[in-house]
Amino acid sequence: MKIATIKTNIEKFYNWSAINFSRERSKVFYLYIDTNMAISIQKKYFTLKTEIERFETYVKDRLINI
Repeated sequence: MKIATIKTNIEKFYNWSAINFSRERSKVFYLYIDTNMAISIQKKYFTLKTEIERFETYVKDRLINI
C-alpha cells in the first residue's frame, strides 16, 4: 500500500519506506519524509475516534516494519 496525496490536478504517491518518522498533534498527523518535509493528514477527515485510533496503530506498525 502506498500513501497518496491529491491536490488540484496533482497526485503524488509515496512508499511507506519513504517515511522516516511521524508526529501527532491535536488536529494533524505528520508523516515525515525528511526533517523539513512532511505529509500532513488532518484529523477532521476521520469521522470516528476509532478511525483515528486505527490510523495511529497502522502508522506505528508500518514504521516499525520498515
